[in-house]
Amino acid sequence: MNFDFIEPYLKYSAIIAGVISFIITFFNKEQVKYEKNKEKYFDDFLVRFYSAFRNNKNVNIKDFFYKNYSYHDNYIPPYVNYLLEKSEFDNLKKFY
Repeated sequence: MNFDFIEPYLKYSAIIAGVISFIITFFNKEQVKYEKNKEKYFDDFLVRFYSAFRNNKNVNIKDFFYKNYSYHDNYIPPYVNYLLEKSEFDNLKKFY
C-alpha cells in the first residue's frame, strides 16, 4: 500500500503538536508561579497581619504594611496597595 498522501499531514501534525506543547508548558509555568505567589501571600502577609491584628485590635494597617512590605512585593494583590493609598482601612479590613 502506498501511504504518500499521509506524509504532508504528518509534517503538519508534528508542527501543531510542538506548538501545543509549547503553549501547555508556558501556561503550566505561569500557573505554578501564580500558586507560589498565592502561598507566599497567605503565609507571609496574611498570617503576619492576622497575628498582629489579634494581638492589637488597633494596629495601624498602613504602618504595619510599610514596615514589613513594599509596593514591589508582587505577591500582594494590587487592590491592597490601592486601598492603602486611598486610606480606606475599613474596606481593607473587610478583605481580611
